[in-house]
Amino acid sequence: MEINQLIEKYRHKARSQSKDQAKYNPVYDYELARAVLDTPEYQPRQLVVKLEEQMGVNKLPFHVARQLGRNQLNRPEKRLRWAELVTQAGQELCDFAIGSTETYDYKALHENLRRVVFVKKRVPLLEPKAILFVFYTELPDTVSYKSALQEATKLANFAQSKGLLQDLVDLLAIERGLERKKSVSERLIGDIAGTQALINQSLSRETGSTDRAGNAMSASEYERITHENDDLRAAAEIAQHQLEALQEEIEHIRDEAKQETVITFFQEMNSGQHSNLLDQFLKAESLVKQLRQQGSEIPQEIALIPSLIRMFTRFVKTQGIRPKAIVGEQKVITLSESDEYEYTGSSWEDPDERKMVEIQSAGWIYGNTLISKPKVKEVTS
Repeated sequence: MEINQLIEKYRHKARSQSKDQAKYNPVYDYELARAVLDTPEYQPRQLVVKLEEQMGVNKLPFHVARQLGRNQLNRPEKRLRWAELVTQAGQELCDFAIGSTETYDYKALHENLRRVVFVKKRVPLLEPKAILFVFYTELPDTVSYKSALQEATKLANFAQSKGLLQDLVDLLAIERGLERKKSVSERLIGDIAGTQALINQSLSRETGSTDRAGNAMSASEYERITHENDDLRAAAEIAQHQLEALQEEIEHIRDEAKQETVITFFQEMNSGQHSNLLDQFLKAESLVKQLRQQGSEIPQEIALIPSLIRMFTRFVKTQGIRPKAIVGEQKVITLSESDEYEYTGSSWEDPDERKMVEIQSAGWIYGNTLISKPKVKEVTS
């Protein structure tokens, strides 16, 4: 029953997404995946003919060779190998979902699927959708969620396809007794950490970029930059998807949990164990402001990132969470006042001694309750 609910949730999201949110319709990836999986040996011009017949159109609304290139499938040998791997993953997911313990080794299936779905890096953007396509085509018609899965697979964008595939593997692993069910708090903190990592990755790539002069590039350099831009765009989509899920789940927590539970959740989120996630978002917001003050143009590939950061920080504020101090501010404190901070510096020789410190992280409060203390460091010169 939980699988039905999961697929229905993603189908609803895929149906609801704005038709004009992107120039490239996710359905095109669905059709391209179908064609490549069926005839991976075809050249682009042959795939064009196949797709026009498959989609019932006289002229395709997208460029096949370009889409194959951005998915790292520009050569027949690459497509053949990829089709084999995707087909195997989709079939194993089907076995994992409906196979019996007498026939299949669930642990081995789970390990194989985790390597494909969670561990592999730099996969074609349409790979999650392609695996889902093979999965639902392998399912018997008697499976209750087959038609909903087909529609969700067809309409889902890259981030939604990836999220649905990963959630399916996790949910099936729980049902098979291979993983314990995570608490809402654990799941949310994990999602937030993943979102923050994607944002940091995108921003660090942008701040590390130096040559935007439009100089002539080799074919390999052009391909590298194209792939990097696709990765950035995909990272922004995933981050948006995760933040939307976060807002839904945190509202659920607020409805069901006591205030103490909400406080505990945010304390865990900003603990060292979880990389001080509230502080990290505040730093990311500051970095975006710095880029703009320096006159740096935010590239189209990560234009969504600043709005995502604002979305998260605005959401945190609506929950009653606010920073306690201002990062970068310097102030003089005494030994007794140092108890209000996480202090780093030389030892105190006299209770009346006064030290100049700089605020390294803001600290957070919820209502009148302290979530985490600001971190300060002694200014030595």
